Amino acid sequence: KKLCARWVPHLLTIDQKRIRMRISQACLDRFKQNKMDFKRRFINVDETWIHHYIPEPKEQSKQWIEAGGRAPK
Repeated sequence: KKLCARWVPHLLTIDQKRIRMRISQACLDRFKQNKMDFKRRFINVDETWIHHYIPEPKEQSKQWIEAGGRAPK
């Protein structure tokens, strides 16, 4: 039996997911163009975490477990 990790927020609509992806890609493109200027303009007094994540395909995230075994948490 194989288990597969889930990482996509399931409560978002398809349009909301597309908007998030488009905004994230635009920010990443701006960062690649000029890293120092991007940080100066984007990060202010608040703590801001910028995380770029490329998920592994579903097939790669699967794990084998023993028959009758429990899923890892």
